[in-house]
Amino acid sequence: LVALALVASYAWYRLGKTEDERARVRERHARLGLLLCYLVLPSTTTTIFRSFLCDHDFGTGTAYLVADYDVECGSETHNSLMLYSAVCVLIYPVGINVAFTWLLARHKHEIQSRQGATHLSFLFDAYSPRFYFWEIVDNARRLSLTGLLVFVSESSRVLLASLFALLFLMLYGEAQPFANVHDNALQNSANAGITLTFLLVLACQANASKPETLGLIAAAMAVAVIPAVVAT
Repeated sequence: LVALALVASYAWYRLGKTEDERARVRERHARLGLLLCYLVLPSTTTTIFRSFLCDHDFGTGTAYLVADYDVECGSETHNSLMLYSAVCVLIYPVGINVAFTWLLARHKHEIQSRQGATHLSFLFDAYSPRFYFWEIVDNARRLSLTGLLVFVSESSRVLLASLFALLFLMLYGEAQPFANVHDNALQNSANAGITLTFLLVLACQANASKPETLGLIAAAMAVAVIPAVVAT
């Protein structure tokens, strides 16, 4: 937020005297600010969601915050931190994605005709005009496979992650959202790898097979991905 404020202040300072100069400065610094939001979103979101995780594996009946083992879960400090984290969730993973969605919808016709909205190009350039909004879908995919899992019980996380991964595997395979056919192939390979990895972990949890067998399957998967990546 401080960085965004500095960008806005610098943009205000650099505003030119003519309307064209002001428009160019606004667009350039709007792009910089939005790109900054986009870059900090993954790491910030991971840090925020880690503050909801408690570690119960101490055999004492007391749980401690995974992000800071000096904080006991259920304490006053922990409750204050949870409230702060909830506000941060609304600002970052929710707020930034809502803002991106609004901006993309507002400039929909310019984006689809590729005749404007250059300050948003990092959000839609990789996708075909029909799927100009797909970066928001991809953000939802990443959130569902990482941060959102902290809100379900530990025993159910891998199962839910497997279902999410399978859902997005089918969604990406059906939509083929990227403008470049090779990007679609690479993304589909990555989604297939993620899905199979979660299914292997699920099989390990269920003791469905010997660890050695699952290890061989994982190694075969890793080798099988190489030709797909090279081919793209």
